[in-house]
Amino acid sequence: MVQAVRILLISPYYFPNINPRAHRWTSIAEEWAKNGHDIHVICSKRNDFANTSTHNKVTIHRTGYNSLKDVFYNVFKPKKRRGEPKTSTFEVEKGSRLITFLVWFNETFWKKIYFPDDACVWYLPARKKAIQLLNEKKFDALISVSLPFSSHLIGLYCKKKFPEINWLVDIGDPFSLQFNHQLNNHFFYKSLNVSLEKKVFKLADSISVTTEGTKKLYEKYFSTFGNKISVIPPLLKLNYNDIYNFDLGLDLSKTHIGYFGSFFKHIREPDGFLMLLKRIFPEFPELKDQIIVHFFGEISEYFIRKIEKHKNLQNNIILYGLVPREAIPNIVSQMHFLLNISNKSNYQLPSKSVDYLASRRPIINIHSIKKDLFKLFFADYPMILNVNESLSGRSKNELENLKNYLEINKGKVIEVGEMFKLTEPFLVKRISSDYLRLLRKND
Repeated sequence: MVQAVRILLISPYYFPNINPRAHRWTSIAEEWAKNGHDIHVICSKRNDFANTSTHNKVTIHRTGYNSLKDVFYNVFKPKKRRGEPKTSTFEVEKGSRLITFLVWFNETFWKKIYFPDDACVWYLPARKKAIQLLNEKKFDALISVSLPFSSHLIGLYCKKKFPEINWLVDIGDPFSLQFNHQLNNHFFYKSLNVSLEKKVFKLADSISVTTEGTKKLYEKYFSTFGNKISVIPPLLKLNYNDIYNFDLGLDLSKTHIGYFGSFFKHIREPDGFLMLLKRIFPEFPELKDQIIVHFFGEISEYFIRKIEKHKNLQNNIILYGLVPREAIPNIVSQMHFLLNISNKSNYQLPSKSVDYLASRRPIINIHSIKKDLFKLFFADYPMILNVNESLSGRSKNELENLKNYLEINKGKVIEVGEMFKLTEPFLVKRISSDYLRLLRKND
């Protein structure tokens, strides 16, 4: 019988938030708790949840807001809280004028001065709760999760106060080595970012990342700590306790393409795909009335405005906003194709990649770099069309390839057995066991 352990997890994003870190660590924590481990989570508070509660055997301590934007959305209470799904209608709500102003203030001023990231407002209340719990209970391990990097600063403080505790630093995305999408003002903080991240690496007992590309990046710049870094890949949760039935009422004579996720400046933007549509419709006018692209996810007003500028595509694009995670399998089943727009980096793999792998649907991947991780990740997937963003639609042959791909693969899915073979390494049971082995290695 496996000996039970008590773990303290520090992550501002946790159930019921919808983002990759919340999904990953809610699934892992609940898997551990189901197997008899005592799991405590410190996350940001919500006005609709008690400060301390239990969910699926995990003890959740909610304290502080995870960002200034979260403060805005809680204090001024718009119709829908930031980071929450829609449950009835599928329309993107633009905020009230007050919320729009506050978000503008956040983007224009606050982002230029905060440190280390927008979760700095969560640091003190979360640190206070962490020290309280560490004094009250004997924990076998401490796990801090990023992004945001503020979680690791809390872990660093705790490790200094309790040096005997086994500290695992889990990194979803790099902090100081984010060259294309800087997480704070590099003019002020670049050197400090590197210095602090190296301090975290020095005191951490182990470090986990989700891709080999991220591991190599850190080995290049933080070579002293390379032996501490392990790769634990993206997580896939196939079984939901409650799958929502969200009937979109689609006209199945059309060709429906689904995109799931967000966009980030200089990292992942929709421009290349939008230009591809603008080029293919004049060449093949029949596709203009055939293709409908559905965007699901928290899309900022910056990108909404970008999409809306393409007036001639308005009848071909629908923006839905966030949807419940449990609804996604049902929504995916209503799509003929899935769309991926890859990151412009060779070390970040979109967390939805494993969900796309399990979809069984044909995939269109828009990429912009030679060593695109999504393309490599799907090397054995039988139905994928990779389109180079810089070349997309510049020749009639390329446009014909896309047209033929849509016509040939509409309605097709890969075999169930093939899907299970591809996804087995990413299932919750496997990933949660990998983390426990990593923690026990340092005992």
